[in-house]
Amino acid sequence: MKQIQASELVDHIEVILGGVSCLSLDCFDTIFWRNFASPVDVFFEFEKNSLFSKYGIKAAHRISFEKRARFQKYINTGSTEVNLYEIYKEGLPLLNEYEIIKLIHAEIETEIKYGYIFFPVLKLIKAAKQKGLKVIIVSDTYLKSDELLQLIRSKESNIDNLIDNVFTSCENSKSKADGIWENVLNSINIPPAEIVHIGDSYRSDFLSASSFGIKSMHLIQHSDQVEQILDARVNAGLQLMPNLRFKQGMPSLNHGIFSEVKFDEESLYSIGFRSIGPILSGFTNFIETTVNNLSKSSKDFKVAFLMRDGYLPSLCLKSVLPERELCSLNISRFTAIAASFYSKNDILAFIKDGVSAGSIDSLLKQLLLNNEDIKFFQEHTDRNHYELLLSLIKFIEIKEIQEKIISRSFNFRERLMRHVRRETGVSNGQTLVLIDLGYNGTIQNKLKKILLNEINVNPYGIYLISNCVNLDNLDRVGLIDQRNYDLRTIQTLTKYIATLEMMCTNQYGSVVNYEDDGTPLLLASKYNASQIERIKAIQSGCVDFVAKFNESNFGENIYDEEYFSSSVASDLARLLFFPLRHELRALSEFQFDVNLGSETSVDLLNFSKCEEDLRRVGITYTAIGAQSAINKELRMSHPLEIRKFDLFLSNYLMAANRFGLNVKLKDFSYADFSIKLLLVNESAQNILDLETFKTYEGFYTCVIPPVSNASVGISFGKYSGLVQIQELIVWDSDSLAAGDKLIEGLDYEFEGCEKIRENIFRFDGGSFIEIKSIKFDLKNSIMIVFRPLD
Repeated sequence: MKQIQASELVDHIEVILGGVSCLSLDCFDTIFWRNFASPVDVFFEFEKNSLFSKYGIKAAHRISFEKRARFQKYINTGSTEVNLYEIYKEGLPLLNEYEIIKLIHAEIETEIKYGYIFFPVLKLIKAAKQKGLKVIIVSDTYLKSDELLQLIRSKESNIDNLIDNVFTSCENSKSKADGIWENVLNSINIPPAEIVHIGDSYRSDFLSASSFGIKSMHLIQHSDQVEQILDARVNAGLQLMPNLRFKQGMPSLNHGIFSEVKFDEESLYSIGFRSIGPILSGFTNFIETTVNNLSKSSKDFKVAFLMRDGYLPSLCLKSVLPERELCSLNISRFTAIAASFYSKNDILAFIKDGVSAGSIDSLLKQLLLNNEDIKFFQEHTDRNHYELLLSLIKFIEIKEIQEKIISRSFNFRERLMRHVRRETGVSNGQTLVLIDLGYNGTIQNKLKKILLNEINVNPYGIYLISNCVNLDNLDRVGLIDQRNYDLRTIQTLTKYIATLEMMCTNQYGSVVNYEDDGTPLLLASKYNASQIERIKAIQSGCVDFVAKFNESNFGENIYDEEYFSSSVASDLARLLFFPLRHELRALSEFQFDVNLGSETSVDLLNFSKCEEDLRRVGITYTAIGAQSAINKELRMSHPLEIRKFDLFLSNYLMAANRFGLNVKLKDFSYADFSIKLLLVNESAQNILDLETFKTYEGFYTCVIPPVSNASVGISFGKYSGLVQIQELIVWDSDSLAAGDKLIEGLDYEFEGCEKIRENIFRFDGGSFIEIKSIKFDLKNSIMIVFRPLD
């Protein structure tokens, strides 16, 4: 066995230890692992230590000290192996021995804080000792043997009884690749064939030990898929949070658990375990810590998860706190708003805030107006958008309409409060802790007045993400909020959050009303049985991850909200902007329930529309927002769709959101392609140059402006060669709305062109496309999307 997966160590203990009398192990990333993406990340944590701050030592300095020390050691002795004392003495030559020793202790303490023992290897060590084997550590490190043991002892107090010898490169002046094995063999006096060595470096552990006749195994920490996830989360985290690898190391809390567990990597369970689990694990930890802090402040409170998105967080918290009394509340944005109309001012405030949220018809339903009321409004109103708003305000001024809304809201509120009291048992003077994914806190905002007025209860929100802009708002907290993140960072994560929401929801429809006794009335679920089962499989993997993380020692003694928060933000950004191939395949089968008190659901991903939009207007189509005027469909997951086609576009889209970039289509490429517009009428013939823009995959787009009283032709000028004519469509340049596609033979014809195959024609200087029956007006243009092939 030349290599072994970390997840297979425990299952192969007997094979590994068979026929040997000594187990040799590498230390870092074999026995002792760090909660960081790379070894140097720990150096960025030094700045949080007052001792390092005193001497102005930053990560770059620590790295530089080591390089210089190794170079100087090589000049002096021919060896590059150095210890911590030599590293700090080279970097800070004026410090005395006592000061350097204090720095060494501080570095080791930082390593201890963010490190842990990899359980499968510890189990292997214990099995070896039970069999009477000698156990040694052979490590390429600047730590001396006693310092190395100090790290391991901090996590396993019995380590002195488990480890017989430690050999470090800095004490032997040789690395493993340079022949430390000669010293090892001479010291332990065991034949090489009776030793098995395991380590994570193919060159230093496997090849070097094998060259001395030692049985060697290359420890493979992760599968290729996990490596992809880990690399992508680093990419996402560094773009999202410039503080990473500047003032803070790149956190990686989960790679140890990923290494321990083996299952079908293409399964939905794996998505739950590796993609959703790390996000919800951090959130669960945050909920637990926040609730414990509330308990310490002697607040009398009840804890309730808001359904539907609070469903998976509730399962996760129950998995780690099974004895905790937890409640669930079926309160949607629709029901919270419906219960909030105490007065005319409440109604008008909602209209002002709610105009952009949906259509006027949706607003009318939210105001609890029935079909007869809505019909009356529609029959007496101009459908122009702005006229609608003015008409709606005038409509609300009608006293009878106000009374209807306020009365119906009163009754609605009574039913909602019965639901709250029945499910939570909350009473006068208590605090009701509401837990949800976030983000604007609309439900909490609306409930605050209701709860205070009706039962003297204050709501307190605990959210995964909160984009509340009022920093003095002390009634809520988010794991990711404006205490540590600017608003653009938060909006980058929430803009495309639909993917996570879908994974967190329960199988039931959205609540739209309540029975008189408070029983919630739910819309029928818009998810079919197959999707419900797929979501359950993902949720099962997620809950298992959270439970396993809670049982592990990976995050032991390092709870730091900023650290956990940045880890979760990296995992979430990775999922939303840089999903893996198998994740896209799985997600492409899902529909998303919009949950606006309506029955609207849409495909979560639409790859064909994404490709179509990219060819028409490039990546700029995403700037239009979730309600894409390009395709008149609710598009919730632009980054996931784009990732299938182009990683560079994914990176740009993330940067555009994170930093508020405003790059227009004409800025993406200076490549152009000549198109002529031929205008012919009874009195004249004109030829105009048209501007073209390169979009995606070699395609160009060109918008032909409205014309009247003239025949229209499109020519590629002197170009001779093959051209793929992808489409001609009616186009509204103001709203970027695509109209009907033009039909060849009916709306346009090719003149002087040789048709090679579908959509591909050979043009020469005299060829052109004649636009025949399309009716231009002052608003509509024509867009042609084409690609030169020669």
